[in-house]
Amino acid sequence: DELLCMGVEHLAPPMLKGQVPSRLKVGIATGETFEWTHRTKAGIDLPVEIHTQPIRFQGRDVRLAIIRDLTLRRATIEHDRLQSAIVDTMAHGIVLTSVATTQIVFINPVFEAMLGYQSKELVGRPVSVINAPTATSPEQVAMAIKDALIRDGSWRGEVKNQRKDGKPIWCYYVVTTFDHWQFGPVWLGVCTDVSEARQTRLERDYAMLGLNKALLEKESLIREVHHRVKNNLQVVTSLLRMEFSRSTALETRSALKEMQGRVGAMAMLHASLYRSSNLAAVDLGDYLRQLARQTFLSHALAPDDIELQIDVTSCMVGQDRAIPIGLILNEWISNALKHAFPLARRGTLYVSLHATGEHDRYCLSVRDSGVGFPADFQSRRDGTLGMQLIDALCGQIEGTLSVDSIGDVGTTLQLTFETQMADHAPK
Repeated sequence: DELLCMGVEHLAPPMLKGQVPSRLKVGIATGETFEWTHRTKAGIDLPVEIHTQPIRFQGRDVRLAIIRDLTLRRATIEHDRLQSAIVDTMAHGIVLTSVATTQIVFINPVFEAMLGYQSKELVGRPVSVINAPTATSPEQVAMAIKDALIRDGSWRGEVKNQRKDGKPIWCYYVVTTFDHWQFGPVWLGVCTDVSEARQTRLERDYAMLGLNKALLEKESLIREVHHRVKNNLQVVTSLLRMEFSRSTALETRSALKEMQGRVGAMAMLHASLYRSSNLAAVDLGDYLRQLARQTFLSHALAPDDIELQIDVTSCMVGQDRAIPIGLILNEWISNALKHAFPLARRGTLYVSLHATGEHDRYCLSVRDSGVGFPADFQSRRDGTLGMQLIDALCGQIEGTLSVDSIGDVGTTLQLTFETQMADHAPK
């Protein structure tokens, strides 16, 4: 009812009311569809499309006006313009490919520059024209992308493309699929030129292969050195054993026996390093367990009368620490077996290695249930070769040594040390 009482000029904004008669006259005369602006009752300007045509209505000749609201269409156009501006100016290449035909339907300027083509040279052509010849056919690449899109909703990977000038180019693609308002279902490919990065990666991989080869050669060389040192030390041990069997002087035989133990301790370490997967360190607990048993069997005059008990924990140390600690253990066990159990005395020899609770500090303890030291031991201590050797080795690893002997109930040696030298600790 409100519209029936109004003229068409009342539907226009104030600034356009003077143009209504002339605009209508042109539209009526030409029959063209034209765009106009209406003002709603609420005072909001509304973009519209108007088409007029003559009709007969209730016995009179009138003009039928068909009016369409353009608000949504204009918003869509503006959205498309914004989207197009983003696509054209973004740093990545964009290519749209029709799912139905696998033909390229759109590329942005970055993609043009990346491959050296103009848009008109690629649009409408199969996407395979930009693929460089490889062992994988374009059909296989397309099938892999399709399977990934169905399974995961997207595909990511490197593709070897070919520029217009024939030069290969490696591109990293992220491909998704969506329904385009103009082209229908399409693959959206966002790509980046990764040729330089790929070349750098290949060069790094080749360098790493060279380094790994050199490392393997070095490890093989070090392993061979340990093997030869072990063999040479075993030869020295054999020579000492031969001299021991030929000698009749008790003092000489005793010295040769002690030398066999010391050389054998070093040979055992090199044998452990030769077998180990880690050539820079050895499991000290495992090494001391083997060494204690070997020294015990080599020096015990009556093994059945003396029990050896070993309780050691795993602890990785370098060769520079293992050899002095092993020599100290060998020296003390051989000394205990020589002096602590006279006259077929029965007893027990305990060897233990445990962490002290302080950072990287361990304690090696060797305790026997023998007769203990004589009363004048302290005055004679510095004059014995064994104690001089133990003190020197203890100083070499910056360790702390204590020796306790209680009457007739045995002697205990405790060596406290760090698993690595303070000056060489990692910063």
